[in-house]
Amino acid sequence: MVNRFENNMKTADKKLTVEAYEADHAFANPSNPKYSKTFADDAFNKAMEFIKINLK
Repeated sequence: MVNRFENNMKTADKKLTVEAYEADHAFANPSNPKYSKTFADDAFNKAMEFIKINLK
């Protein structure tokens, strides 16, 4: 599904950045036993950077 979405965005000449984490579902939820602080912090920082740049 992700590959198809990436291809559709490329066809539409849209910029897209996809970040895939080798993690279990809900890896960013600290109450989940599969929580990954490293991945959660990285995802959060990338999301905040996107918001700062694109939602002025």
